Amino acid sequence: MRLRRLGEAEGAIRRAAQAAQNDVERALGCTLLGTILDRQGYEEGADSAWAHARESLCGVAASEVRAELNYYVALSAWRSKDIDEAQRIARESLAEAEQAKCSSAGLFPTAVSVAFTYELLSLIEALKERPESQVAHLRQGFAALSSTARPHAWAEASLLNNLASVITEVRMPDVAELVRERAATLRWTGEMPGWAYNVYRALGWTEALEGNDMAAFRELRNAEEHAPTLARRIEAILDRSFLFGAVGEMLSARERFDEAEQLCKLVDWNTTQGEDRYALLWGAELAAAFDPRHAQAMVVRYNAIGRPMDPALTASGKLRRWQAYEHDAFGAVAAANGDIEAGVRHLQSALSTWDALGFKWRAAKTARAIGSITKAESDIADAKRRAASYQRSWLGRPA
Repeated sequence: MRLRRLGEAEGAIRRAAQAAQNDVERALGCTLLGTILDRQGYEEGADSAWAHARESLCGVAASEVRAELNYYVALSAWRSKDIDEAQRIARESLAEAEQAKCSSAGLFPTAVSVAFTYELLSLIEALKERPESQVAHLRQGFAALSSTARPHAWAEASLLNNLASVITEVRMPDVAELVRERAATLRWTGEMPGWAYNVYRALGWTEALEGNDMAAFRELRNAEEHAPTLARRIEAILDRSFLFGAVGEMLSARERFDEAEQLCKLVDWNTTQGEDRYALLWGAELAAAFDPRHAQAMVVRYNAIGRPMDPALTASGKLRRWQAYEHDAFGAVAAANGDIEAGVRHLQSALSTWDALGFKWRAAKTARAIGSITKAESDIADAKRRAASYQRSWLGRPA
């Protein structure tokens, strides 16, 4: 399942469920089968398997299994955007896990299930745009994992991945330090390159926003080394291109951009449907400063991708963020090509979204772009006001 080979996993689980020796084994098999079917989009089959799991558990003292079952059902509700139902069932899962602590059955450790359930609650808080509550639940997840006899790398990496999504956007130095410490001791495996990438990239931007440029370059290099796809590697290279330019190293900035541009030619962008596409937007935004026509060509290429966007972006609450990324890029490119009105309009749309989300540094970055285009004293003053909290970083330096 972790490797997303769901067809193979389904066959193995069906065989295990058929060979079950008792109700508990049967319930576990049906629970996992329902989860696999749900992930493949077979909603009726999933509901049927989970119903069989519940039937098998009737009259059986197996709170651990009920907690596991409720977690996967709650996760399905979250993916379907039934947030209230997901939250309700997730809390039922935690209650069952708590009851399991008091039982003597000891079927299997519940700590990992509890950690994942708290992670699910954190994702619900992310949809509600409440980062503090999101972090609080993830801390509870780590606390649950601390009770396990052996480290559970998969669960810890998943929690770190979700914490990374917070510290990239919201300034939380203590949380960033927690991520940094745990990432340094975690043994990243081949199953989780995307998570390692997200964690190191988040740490890189965190360091950059604190003015720790050398540490930022180091973490962004780590991100590049863990990139799960070529497109994400390009994104990490463009991050360093941007940061080199922000600290005045223009030659290095252009070298990194040219490296990324060459790699862009190797990507079949029509096959991308998730965050891989951001590399084109980011590249267009950076190219606008020195090659407006090429930047426009990158926007045209981005808009020509016919494949629908990954539904996971919507389910995870990232759609508004993505639209703001687009407005930032489209605005920079339009202004660079002489359409000042359209450029400012796009950037103001991005700024409104960043303000609504509470992503202060992104708002400051966009306000800075507006000020550099309009040259209006009010816009320049607004950009300086927004950057006041980041005086040690590139945001606090002259544009």
